[in-house]
Amino acid sequence: MTKKYRLYEVVILVVCCIAIFLISCGVEKHGFEIVDRYSLGIGYGLCLQDGFLYATTNDGIEIFEIGVGKILRHIQSVDVGAPSFTILAQDSITFVGGEGGLTVLRLLHNGSFQIVARCNRAGTFIHKMSLRGDYLYVSDYNNGLSVVDVGDVTNPHVVGQHSLRTGSWDLAIQGDVLYLTNVATGLMVFDITDPTQPKYISTVVSSKSARKILIAGDTLYLGTIGNGLRLFDIADPRDPKFFHGLFELEETSAFHVSEGMLYCKRMEKGIAVYRIGTDVRPVELGYFDTGLNHDALVHDGLVYFVGRAIYVLRLVR
Repeated sequence: MTKKYRLYEVVILVVCCIAIFLISCGVEKHGFEIVDRYSLGIGYGLCLQDGFLYATTNDGIEIFEIGVGKILRHIQSVDVGAPSFTILAQDSITFVGGEGGLTVLRLLHNGSFQIVARCNRAGTFIHKMSLRGDYLYVSDYNNGLSVVDVGDVTNPHVVGQHSLRTGSWDLAIQGDVLYLTNVATGLMVFDITDPTQPKYISTVVSSKSARKILIAGDTLYLGTIGNGLRLFDIADPRDPKFFHGLFELEETSAFHVSEGMLYCKRMEKGIAVYRIGTDVRPVELGYFDTGLNHDALVHDGLVYFVGRAIYVLRLVR
């Protein structure tokens, strides 16, 4: 006996077929094409330096060489004994921060990386680091701001601190001024003319739920949870002045700005790219759904981001 289908069953079947076809054609990429992909457990932070890509993970770091065609070639896994969240590479030295404090690695002549020092006092939950001369400035979620002397990379030691309530997140330096985000307080401004004694200047009160900082020229981009992307004029670095907000973008806790384009985390569901300006609403140009995204950077026309995998994407215009 031939089965008769009701109209709603036919409609559901057609919709499912269309969805499968669109997915198979890559429509979910919405303007992005995959150049390369490397699976991880969970990745948190990215750093690109001299042809090497570094990613922090639950176990330590993964190190890749960017080869011909921008394909990732895995070089080494370094287990630092605890989840790592942030990484900073300069010349042959790499600094890794996370739950295990600060770990210092050196690139050897044979192309491998070796742990040369640790500094547990630098922090118990390090979220971000910035290097200025011989001093590494550390944002520790549990303890605030620390200054680590790394003039001798085999003997890093804490030489200054500014204790804060729980919630320190990102930091960035402009000249003799350091900016620090705290999820309870906002965007904080410090004078670091004396590199070992950060002096508190002020807090930008309009920046509650502050997370990520990015500085481009005289503009400071401040990413938030639930309050969009905020732009500050820092022509006078000690006195940031709010001048524009992209409030249409809810979560901007991970983003990168390049040539008038904003590459931004969309909640926990991947990355979107927008054309931005101070006189227009942001225009979405592309979207890629990964299910998880913790950090992003843009280099040489490609977008790198990390979550459960490292993706290398090219925006198709």
